[in-house]
Amino acid sequence: MQSFNLFLLLVFFPLSLIAQTLSGTISDAKTGKAIDAATIFIPRTTSGTLSNSDGTYELNIQENFTSSANSELIISHLGYRTRKIKINLQAGENRTRNFELYPESKNLQTVTVSAKQSKKWRKQLKQFQKKFLGNTKNANQCTIVNPTVLQFEEKDGKLNAKASNILEIENRALGYTLFFLLEHFEAEGQGVSYAGKPFFKALTPSNEKELKTWKKKRRLAYEGSVNHFLRALVKNQLRREGFDLQTAVLKNNQKFVSTGSTKPSRLLSDGPNPSEKILSFQGFLKVTYTREEDINSREETRLGRDAASLGHPAEKDMIAQDNSMKRNKSSDQVSYLFARKKSIPIDTTGYLNRPELLVEYGYWNTEGAADMVPLDFILDSRSSTDDSTPRQELASTSNHPSMNGFNFSSLSIPYEEIHAGGPPRDGIPSIDQPNFVDIETAKDFLSPEDEVLGLVINGKAKAYPIRVLNYHEVVNDVIDNEAVVITYCPLCGSGAVFRRQFSEQKYTFGVSGLLYNSDVLLYDRQTASLWSQIMGEAISGPLSGQSLELLPIQHTTFSAWQKQYPESEILSTDTGHKRNYQSSPYKDYPSTDRLAFPVAKRSDQLPTKSKVIGVEVNGSYKAYPLKKLRKAKSTIEDQVNGKKIFIEYDKSAKAATIKDETGAIVPSITLYWFAWYAFHPN
Repeated sequence: MQSFNLFLLLVFFPLSLIAQTLSGTISDAKTGKAIDAATIFIPRTTSGTLSNSDGTYELNIQENFTSSANSELIISHLGYRTRKIKINLQAGENRTRNFELYPESKNLQTVTVSAKQSKKWRKQLKQFQKKFLGNTKNANQCTIVNPTVLQFEEKDGKLNAKASNILEIENRALGYTLFFLLEHFEAEGQGVSYAGKPFFKALTPSNEKELKTWKKKRRLAYEGSVNHFLRALVKNQLRREGFDLQTAVLKNNQKFVSTGSTKPSRLLSDGPNPSEKILSFQGFLKVTYTREEDINSREETRLGRDAASLGHPAEKDMIAQDNSMKRNKSSDQVSYLFARKKSIPIDTTGYLNRPELLVEYGYWNTEGAADMVPLDFILDSRSSTDDSTPRQELASTSNHPSMNGFNFSSLSIPYEEIHAGGPPRDGIPSIDQPNFVDIETAKDFLSPEDEVLGLVINGKAKAYPIRVLNYHEVVNDVIDNEAVVITYCPLCGSGAVFRRQFSEQKYTFGVSGLLYNSDVLLYDRQTASLWSQIMGEAISGPLSGQSLELLPIQHTTFSAWQKQYPESEILSTDTGHKRNYQSSPYKDYPSTDRLAFPVAKRSDQLPTKSKVIGVEVNGSYKAYPLKKLRKAKSTIEDQVNGKKIFIEYDKSAKAATIKDETGAIVPSITLYWFAWYAFHPN
């Protein structure tokens, strides 16, 4: 099973701005006697009250409460059957309603914790609290005021819980007393499912500072939540609200593999009435919230253990590339959704009508009742400009959207085409203090056919094995006093080396965790500007529009390189990071046509991942397929923008080199065809 918000059981409709009051009496259906202290409330809101000693009540409906003929009212009291009533609170409707409650035929008795049973019961209570409240910092500030209303039953490794009365939880983190009508609770292993109806009563703050703290924490609890995601999905504002959405599959029952981005319009269709949408998808949805850190990251993820209940063991992100499963403290909040049925109804405000049909993994699995906020707050936060306004709503009024912690000021490419690759900033660690070995030592970990990026500066040769670059993508190095950055994108098969010094400033680069046209976006640590590897240009930040100088390299084999440069230094596997450099995290990727992330333009002129060598001369671009070069009987002579070039192919090295009329190597890049075409469709 899996933790999911089964408390979202209502259908809400367009906002009513008219303050309303509902009043009447609550009495015993058999005796007619008034019922004192019965709870009457509208779930998911702060609209609730208790009946008086004469059974009368007066329920004030918040001005911003979403109301319709399908709104729901809950009336509950210990010893009586709970009533759930659909009511119409729209203007002009009857505001006086009397209700009768029927006694429970088999009333749940309050648990008495005796010395004999207290040890077992308290152990079960502790387990219940962890599963029900969640595993966030907010949960640590929650107290179940009346735990003795709970009864537990354990069978076949499952813990079931029932409550003889409404649970009362004091949440000092968010400033609410949460009254929760528990309808179902079952925990097994790492999974949990629960259902119920919550009602919120705001606590009185001790001072203005505490009130501001509560508002801030309420906002943070909402941001990136399931509620927030579903509202953004229905409104087709995922990007604007900070969500990246991709489809995913579980490969070999071992790991999640992203299969590409998808549009909300492909997931949603019209429901049976104007206020309802139908969510449909197969497999898994990967949801990344990029505007808040996953503060609950820890060494061993819960994904695999949670999925085991659905028969899907050991999940992990394909791009994470961290064998120890350590997650960086600043990682984005990554969750996965699984649909129990093909069609899941959602109302137009983004709430699930059948929440039990949607299963959550990852970050959302850590959240529980401690992170619930009422509908009143959510609606208020969408229109106000005080401290309760969600951070992403304020950001949306700016020209600077953000993702993965990067502010996209002066953005030169479409924001919608930037995707979160999975790892956070520096989740794929660059090598900033590279170690090198000689050719003979390198033979201990490199085979003759291993690919390397070879670079020569002022006669000094160095080579950087692809099997190492697969795990790091960026090496900041200095060769003969020249500061250079060696870059490689495994998704595009593209290796490029740039001079990392200009305007008398040296820059160091890292991996942003973001992608454009499936290609790695680098960032410099001096200004946090983002750089496109294949473009060699900053696409956002203070340096937006600046270009890096591309240096001539050879994308060749270790065997060919050592013959040409026997005194060359080779980047060592002594990187300071524990990685299995004898195994590629992209083992099957090059042999399929599948792309892990979308690109702006595609062409079937060549196979998707066939290799080409591309060159640019003063704004003109040309590419040469290695497969065709291999068939050439001699060096190919060509012109690009009036410049004569010579393309040589070394069959033993399975690599091509472009030279000018003097025999000097011309800067070029070898990469997959799809990547070259995505950046240079003309």
